[in-house]
Amino acid sequence: MVDPLPSCANRLAHHLQATVSGSGKRIALLADRSLDMLASLLAIMKAGHTYVPLDCAHPEPRLRQTLEAAQVAAIFCDNERMEALASAGTAVIRLDRDAKAIAARAATAPQAVDFDAVSTPPAYIIFTS
Repeated sequence: MVDPLPSCANRLAHHLQATVSGSGKRIALLADRSLDMLASLLAIMKAGHTYVPLDCAHPEPRLRQTLEAAQVAAIFCDNERMEALASAGTAVIRLDRDAKAIAARAATAPQAVDFDAVSTPPAYIIFTS
């Protein structure tokens, strides 16, 4: 049986918090459209980070340019394609490879991030052509 979407997002958020310290970091997401992608997007926000969407159809130079410009702290992806694009110091969370570690995380909502009005990070950053 597959976790309901909220539980899956909570597990991913806990995994992200264990992987990336602090909050307000930019987290890229490169995955095919699926429930895993939606859960990852929710997890990024639940963990208090900024979502940076990447398009699977873009060529590698464009993806690399976006990652560098956004200065991402971590990348959620659903296959090995992104590992080659990640720069040093960028955490890569693979939904396929890390599934057991993610499933072992708590299904409860992560502790709410307390932002003040001045330091609240944006919900997402979109790069256009």
